[in-house]
Amino acid sequence: MKVAGLDICKGYAVAWILEEFPADPRKFYKSESKARSRTPDKDFYTFRFCHDVYEKVIKPGTKATKINSETILIRGIDTFLSWGVDAVCMEPTGMFYSAFIAKVCEHHKIKVIWVNHSKCKAFRIENEMHDKTDMADAFALACFAQLHLPRLDSSSYFIRFESRLIPDLRRLYMAHKFFTRQDTQLLNRIQQHLSYEFPEIDLFKKPLGQCDETDNRRSLICTIAVIDRNSSRKSPWVKRLKDSIAKEYGIDISEITKLIAGDIDRLDLRLMDIEQQMKSIIYDFPVYNQVFDEFKIGFIHRAILLCLLYPFSTRFDNPASFKRRLGLVTVEEQSGKKTAQKKGSSSALCRREWYLWVCASIKLAPEFRSNADVLQPIFEYHDRVNASFSNDPGKLEKLLADKYKDKIKAKMIASIPPELPLAARKLVIASLDFENLTVPESAISKGFGNLVIMKTAGYASKKLYWALDAVRCELDG
Repeated sequence: MKVAGLDICKGYAVAWILEEFPADPRKFYKSESKARSRTPDKDFYTFRFCHDVYEKVIKPGTKATKINSETILIRGIDTFLSWGVDAVCMEPTGMFYSAFIAKVCEHHKIKVIWVNHSKCKAFRIENEMHDKTDMADAFALACFAQLHLPRLDSSSYFIRFESRLIPDLRRLYMAHKFFTRQDTQLLNRIQQHLSYEFPEIDLFKKPLGQCDETDNRRSLICTIAVIDRNSSRKSPWVKRLKDSIAKEYGIDISEITKLIAGDIDRLDLRLMDIEQQMKSIIYDFPVYNQVFDEFKIGFIHRAILLCLLYPFSTRFDNPASFKRRLGLVTVEEQSGKKTAQKKGSSSALCRREWYLWVCASIKLAPEFRSNADVLQPIFEYHDRVNASFSNDPGKLEKLLADKYKDKIKAKMIASIPPELPLAARKLVIASLDFENLTVPESAISKGFGNLVIMKTAGYASKKLYWALDAVRCELDG
């Protein structure tokens, strides 16, 4: 099989084509890479995400004249298709760029192989392929695919997206996060404007969040933006704005405030549409949702969980791999005397969403203690951890103080100019006094709450794993 390893960059891809696994990958790469260029437009196996086009460019070191220009070929998708590969091998990173290439391959009946990043990394280490250029990455992917083609159906080496709905759900989830951030910024801005133009706003509880029951839109925002919602009932905000004390001092709702209100309403409508699309996909996985219902998991949390966990039946063999996928396990990487701590093979988004679910459903939701049987062990665990730390505050304070000092130490060392000679850097580091560093009280109180949530999150992930494992045979059938 003729396989192209593709390293996806912004707007272009670097390829390496292999028809068989080389006898000595390291030696083969060292020899063959000399004939290639690291400049994208000059390398014959690098292509941009467009059709092949000819473009006039000015020769280096000359003035911008017609005479001093030359025509070059910008290699694109046409060049890629001319290679006649049977399959491409990629890592599922650079979501939209790799998704575009995957779509092109699907259209032209070219097989797409998605590689498990951790397995590919181990393969590179084993074969001493330490070079980390785009070209080297493409070569490593092609080698990995050729070596493990007999194991193409193994989820240990390759990633399979059995459901086309999962990539769509991930894109919708990312769009929802983006528009929510925009919405929050606009709400904060209009709150400041209204403190001057409508001082009474502070008398009402969450006025910007009050939605009309008929269309679920923010009543105050729509009134400010003068939006006709075809409602038979007049909004009470019309009279409130008219009778505002600001009117007595010649202060009206400004045009910029009206524009912001209009933007907020449009964003709200967009978010509602995205949420409906997300829910229609999420509820296409009924067995997953039965488990999520028992755990009182909201649909936003369900979205990221489905994106990372599906298909559960072939992806997870034990709770440890499940926790790593959620990003709850710290992985230690050591090189000589250097030791680095990083989270597991998951996105920071998933970890954050899981912590938010624990905080909202376990720490701040007393109503679930009486009507959610599956959550009772998690409540009891949270209470035990909370009590154990509260009973020994001295030990906990020392632990959190040491963590705070380590964090500050890392920041101070990182701030030392890298151009300083090594001897000078060592002197600067030696002069830093971390033992007598003052630890603010907020670092202790905040750290206490975070530590309890983190431990509870790990325990809750095990409970969710066992609940999904109990219906494993039904999940992806």
